[in-house]
Amino acid sequence: TVSRLAKLYPGQLAQQQQQQQWRHQLQRLIDPLLQQFVVDLPQATMIEISCVVGGLARLGYDDCYDVISVCLDASRDVMTDTNNTDNKVLLQLAWGLARMGHKPDEEWLQLLENETYDRLPTLNNIETANVIWVFAKWDVKPSTPWITTYLNHLP
Repeated sequence: TVSRLAKLYPGQLAQQQQQQQWRHQLQRLIDPLLQQFVVDLPQATMIEISCVVGGLARLGYDDCYDVISVCLDASRDVMTDTNNTDNKVLLQLAWGLARMGHKPDEEWLQLLENETYDRLPTLNNIETANVIWVFAKWDVKPSTPWITTYLNHLP
């Protein structure tokens, strides 16, 4: 049966070992960077927070809930400042959190809904799809006014 398994799944064990080695190397590289980022976080901009969260999500690096928690707290304060936060930055942050499986608390989700509601007329098709995907990923139903505005925004 072992030889049959080997024929069905050639190289799987070697691939898994390589992935584990790569993940370990990635962790050794990223952990010191994240520690420094947390130290510098009080001065971080929303762009920097969004880029870090989005980058971690793209790397599949989801072993950092302590960093995500402090990013959520920091982003809460600047999220509503539309002068400092463009659509792409806000949505990259939400996308990264959702991709890593990190669902924010109700207060943060309400801030996101409020911000995206106000911005719906300015969102392009990709940004609009990202908002819908994020809410679906978190199993969050936006309010009726949000949905109505979204439907009116559709081409």
